[in-house]
Amino acid sequence: MSEVNNLEAKIKQVDAILARIESGEAPLAEVAAEYKKAAELTAEIEAGLNELENEIEIVAKDFAE
Repeated sequence: MSEVNNLEAKIKQVDAILARIESGEAPLAEVAAEYKKAAELTAEIEAGLNELENEIEIVAKDFAE
């Protein structure tokens, strides 16, 4: 799976978790664990986006030369 597809999958997971929490579907006992999982995924997404940004900057610099 490419990095972009992996990031998209993680974003969908976060969206699903947040929708479940916001809808009241998740039992209260599970909300903290769900929130923690969403926070972990969000950190992974941010790191992945930063990595992609760095790759794009390198490619753009090489292309400009």
